Amino acid sequence: MGIGIISTYPPRRCGLATVAWHLRQALLAAGEDHVPVVAMVKDPDDARYGPEVLMPLRHHERRDYLAAAERLNAAPVDAVILQHEFGIFGGPGGSLIQTLLAHLRKPVITVFHTVLADPPRILAAALQQVAAHSARVVALSHRDRQVLCARHRLPAGLVETIPLGVPAPPPESPEVWKARLGLSGPVVAMTFGLLGPGKGLETAVEAMGRVAPAHPDLVYLIVGATHPDVKRMSGEHYRNLLEAQARRLDLGDQVRFVDRYLDEEELLGYLLATDIYVTPYPQKGRGVSLTILYAAALGKAILTTPFDYAQELLAGGAGWMVPFGDPQGMARALAALASDPLTRAALGAAARDRTQGLAWPEIGCRYQALARAVARKRPPQP
Repeated sequence: MGIGIISTYPPRRCGLATVAWHLRQALLAAGEDHVPVVAMVKDPDDARYGPEVLMPLRHHERRDYLAAAERLNAAPVDAVILQHEFGIFGGPGGSLIQTLLAHLRKPVITVFHTVLADPPRILAAALQQVAAHSARVVALSHRDRQVLCARHRLPAGLVETIPLGVPAPPPESPEVWKARLGLSGPVVAMTFGLLGPGKGLETAVEAMGRVAPAHPDLVYLIVGATHPDVKRMSGEHYRNLLEAQARRLDLGDQVRFVDRYLDEEELLGYLLATDIYVTPYPQKGRGVSLTILYAAALGKAILTTPFDYAQELLAGGAGWMVPFGDPQGMARALAALASDPLTRAALGAAARDRTQGLAWPEIGCRYQALARAVARKRPPQP
């Protein structure tokens, strides 16, 4: 059997591409003979791909969507997994993907990576139209499944929950990575992700301003390049604001910016070297976070705001939560965790337990079983 994938894909630098690469490897490990990829591209530089890529699909070119449907129809695959994110497809609300789906003669499993509880009408319509072309829909969390069924009125039997997978941890110890990164002395807090407004980093920097004088051994790393779309629109304005805030609070070397995109190996190394993983997101309705999942899988103490995915992942006290936009509460929590390694260890162990069964080989087998199920139900082709 073969299973196709439609997604962004390495060397494109985004979390969705990383997920697609892991999914492909997991399907191959599960015994699939063919796992070709149609790779969504935005810039010409994204088009340097390996032989597993059937074709790059330019997001704004309708003829590419038609060509991709033809290539997948001719490929030795029995089902296709569509990794859906609104921003990667062209047309209003990403509607051009419907051109491909309308001409595809293979059953489609659509994985919705962003599920909004109160979306603009154009996005709600786009989601429902994609779902109408899908043999099954995958939600990445129980919360997403509830929203898909209740808000978007998808039939419960259409939607299955399959969480994101986690990669194997690096073989080195946290101490090795701390030494490699020059972090052997301090207690290390970290936030990782493409930099841009809307992630609450101002709150975390403000919290560091309150806690740093009493905890000179605490360092906060803000790791990641500026989001390409943010950089295109406003340059490094947001990063400059954060750096100015850190200077105004006289934080010196206690807040450090790592201004580059990390490949997954290096990201996992930074996470291993981290003692406290911080997600200061300001909105409750944020979707699945790959980095908080990775931090949990590596057994890190997590300090977060109570956005939906964090509450689900860390249910039962597997992390500490502070209210949205509360630098004072975050400062108190940072101070407590910085001075209490036993609590950090207990939180980390609880977080790791919450990720049992999420290794990519296991997740790959779940997708394989789902693909085989939809392929069996596929009507005979003329």
